[in-house]
Formats: sequence, structure tokens, C-alpha cells
Amino acid sequence: MDSAVAALEAYYATDKDADEWFDDLQPMLSRQGQVAYETVDPTVIPDVEVTGDPSVVRHEGGGAITIAVPTTAGDVQVELIVEEAGHDWSVDRFRFPSDGG
Repeated sequence: MDSAVAALEAYYATDKDADEWFDDLQPMLSRQGQVAYETVDPTVIPDVEVTGDPSVVRHEGGGAITIAVPTTAGDVQVELIVEEAGHDWSVDRFRFPSDGG
């Protein structure tokens, strides 16, 4: 769950230029996540902070889990995967409250 919070905090760290912002976030992302977020302009990301402890929303075994992280904008669901055996969890996708969960 720590990796979900760390990645979300890096996502919301918008006080950087786009290259620095993505350089900080990229190591926490899956290959698919890197493609999805590499063109994000951090200046359009709202000012949001993590406000509580994360909780497991879905874990059906294997290499995928969804973690809910409470923020000032509502719960963000962080989808984590293990791309290769023996590797750490990587963020595949953020699901924001404005996306319908």
C-alpha cells in the first residue's frame, strides 16, 4: 500500500516542470502506466493532498491489486500490478473520483 500512496503523492507533486514531474513518477509506473501518463501536463492537475490511510478495494490474487487512497478530492483508486515475478508493485492506473471511481 505504501507504493500506492508514494505514487499518488508524486502524481500530485505539481510544483515541478513536466519533465521533472514525470521523471519522479515514472519509476513507480508500469510500462502501460508510463505510456498513459507521460504526456500529462502537471499544471492542469488540481491541488490535492492525501488525507488518510489506504485500504484494499480489490485483490483477487495474483499480480494485481486495487488500493483506495483518501484525498481532499475523494478516494483515488490506485491499480497496482506486478509486471514480472520478483519485481515490486507498479501503478498501472489511477482512477480519480471525477472518473466515476
